[in-house]
Order: sequence, then C-alpha cells, then structure tokens
Amino acid sequence: MNILRQLNSLPLYAVCCTIILLVIILCIVFILKSYRTGLKIGMDKSVLKNVMISSASFTIIPSISILLGVIALSGTLVIPLPWMRLSIIGALHYETTVAEIAATSTGMSGLVASEMTAQSYTSYCHDCNVYRTL
Repeated sequence: MNILRQLNSLPLYAVCCTIILLVIILCIVFILKSYRTGLKIGMDKSVLKNVMISSASFTIIPSISILLGVIALSGTLVIPLPWMRLSIIGALHYETTVAEIAATSTGMSGLVASEMTAQSYTSYCHDCNVYRTL
C-alpha cells in the first residue's frame, strides 16, 4: 500500500480527531473552571466577558497562520498529522523547518509528495533515541 494512502487513512484521522477533541474538551473545562472561580472571588461578569473576548481574539487570530501551515504541509505530509501537531503545539515555524530538514536528511529533494516513502516519513533522532515523524 502506498505510504500516502496509509497516512491519509480513516484510522489515522480517528486517532488525530480523538486527540484534538480531548484538547478541545480540556480547554472548555478550564474556561468553565476559570469563569466560575472568577465569579466566586467576586469579579464582575462584564469584566469576565471582556477577558474572554480578548483572550479569544488573541487565540483565534494567530491560529489563522497555523491553518495556512496545515494547508501547506498537507500537500506532502497529508492532513492528519500536521493538523494534529499544529493544533496542539502550534509552532508553525518549527514544524515547517523540521519537516524540511528531516526530508532533506533522508535523501529527498525537499518536501515532495512523489518522493515520500515510509523511511522518509519517519526520521531517527539520535539524541533522544526515538523515531519521529516529519
């Protein structure tokens, strides 16, 4: 089976969706706990609402560039893993640079989907003694 077909399979989407859903649930739990704690210590609801709006804007606006990174990396690395990694870590500059370095170190001419193999998709980290995905 082609490596890109395996990486774009339903089980991989299920695993990535489950992990992202858990992160979303944790965010909602912490929002609710923070709001309730704010009310408990006597903060005004309008102040809490303003804090939530400003926090949401500082979260959503930078995520637009991360979404563009997911779209850019999905051409080579398919959608599930870049989507999961960038949803959790959110370091677009790190992910694109490391993916490019790992691809060229395995003999690819860059992040080219037609050159993708199972060996080039995973790279061995000698410092940490583990395999890492692009």
